[in-house]
Amino acid sequence: MIEIEMSKDIKSYDPKVFGPLTKRQLICVVIAAGPAYLIVKYCNFIPIEGRLLISLIVCSPLIICAFFKIYGMPFEKFVLHYIIPLILNPTERYYHSVNTLDYLDKEELLLSGEALNDYMRRKAQEQKKAQKKTKKITRASRTKYGCML
Repeated sequence: MIEIEMSKDIKSYDPKVFGPLTKRQLICVVIAAGPAYLIVKYCNFIPIEGRLLISLIVCSPLIICAFFKIYGMPFEKFVLHYIIPLILNPTERYYHSVNTLDYLDKEELLLSGEALNDYMRRKAQEQKKAQKKTKKITRASRTKYGCML
């Protein structure tokens, strides 16, 4: 009986375009081959071992992007989401609070306190007036109907 290997998840399947390479891998290898060829061909003042080493260092990020997936993500996406924030964001964040009351004058602070007290006094007086009005209305209505207490 013929057995065919199937991937468990259809989303993880990558179709092969050229030999064992997918489209993404083929494009990355072709792009990486350009600078490698130019370095090996035109840097004649460096020995061949040095040229090969330099071309390997220059082209390795593209090769890594083509062939490696970390946590199911392509390498460049992994770098954008994990490595760059790890480097740019500090591990310890120092919070400095600014006390705005230090910047106000003492007179302004007292004045604002007095204004608050005046507001509270006016509010209490308005509430007392409202209570007196309701009492007057209820007394008037009771005398009107003849049931004065």
